[in-house]
Amino acid sequence: MKGIFLIVLVMLSNLVILNRANAKGPLPEKDEGLLGEIRMSLLTEPEFQSIYGTDWELMRGQPIEKSDLALTFPEWKALPDARGLFLRGHNNARNPAEGNPENQALGVLQKESFLSHTHKINRSHGDANPSCLRIQTPLHGSAGGHTECADDILKIGPAGGNETRPKNLTVNIFIKINRTKEDRATNAILEEIQSLPQYFIKNRALMKVLDNYINVAVDQRLAKLHK
Repeated sequence: MKGIFLIVLVMLSNLVILNRANAKGPLPEKDEGLLGEIRMSLLTEPEFQSIYGTDWELMRGQPIEKSDLALTFPEWKALPDARGLFLRGHNNARNPAEGNPENQALGVLQKESFLSHTHKINRSHGDANPSCLRIQTPLHGSAGGHTECADDILKIGPAGGNETRPKNLTVNIFIKINRTKEDRATNAILEEIQSLPQYFIKNRALMKVLDNYINVAVDQRLAKLHK
């Protein structure tokens, strides 16, 4: 009985320490993230991986069949290619008129688009020909002017660059595709706890003793980690 009690105590203590550590915030350069998490960084891929590990990869459309992400979610055969793109939040039941009008699925590329609009062009006064325009001279002035007519459709000259974009800052976009050793340890602890006899899980007096003991041990260990 005493041996089982100590085993349960150690397992629960380790699990709570991991969870409490995350709740209190990441340790300096030791926050290795969670599976499927996305992070943006000014670091290159080698620089980023030197800090957070090779479980993180740049989102460049590469296959990930053997990764933990693909094994957990089989529909993920390859990563989306996020190079040169902006990220956009999923609608998640929001009115498409107030969010993404096409209600795109997660990880799906959406092509560029302009909001539908019109431009007003005034015809020459008194001229019934729709191809005739009154051109002011000088432009935007009120004095002078002449009428020009075209046999084909009248067009407005091009303006602008090679894309439509807001002001922005270029970053690298990474995603975690594999669990770290700490992640695997947490899962192993959970599996062990779930396999314990229900007596230990349902015994409130025992769990209260464990909880009090663990809280003290956790606070002591976290205090050392955050120093």
